[in-house]
Amino acid sequence: MGSRSRTPPGVGWHRTVMTAKFYTRFVADVDLLGPSEYSGIMELGREDREPTEPRLAARLIARDLSVRPEEVKVLQWIRVH
Repeated sequence: MGSRSRTPPGVGWHRTVMTAKFYTRFVADVDLLGPSEYSGIMELGREDREPTEPRLAARLIARDLSVRPEEVKVLQWIRVH
């Protein structure tokens, strides 16, 4: 007699929403020391549209840093696969 493996109810494949990740390098004025350069991976949430130009990327970064978009200058915005 063979044994069969069964998956408990409610366990199995889960539908996940893919988020977009970008390597980002930018200059922002976020403290009293003046503008500084930052870099790293930024992950967009499900509700965010993928920015197609630096101005839109600056808006997303500014929102996350609680600064005005004019205070952010995007140097690089490259999608990570």
